[in-house]
Amino acid sequence: MKSHQPRRPLHDRAAIVPGLYEKNLGAVDEWTLSTFLGDKLQRTLEDHCNTFIIEEDIAQLAGAGLTWIRFPIPFWLAQHFP
Repeated sequence: MKSHQPRRPLHDRAAIVPGLYEKNLGAVDEWTLSTFLGDKLQRTLEDHCNTFIIEEDIAQLAGAGLTWIRFPIPFWLAQHFP
């Protein structure tokens, strides 16, 4: 069976969180990171998502007067989950 690799990165998380990718040289997006991490992918991304932005971060932003936050959402998410 041939492996399918997307033409574009799934999400440019490499620019946002370089630490995930620096440990796995050659990984440039979530697709290639998944090939490097294999069985450890789910646990690694869950740990990252549980600690990257937490409720206290949002409280600090609100305390500084920020009234909006931009969430970068990949285009394909809106196509599949309107």
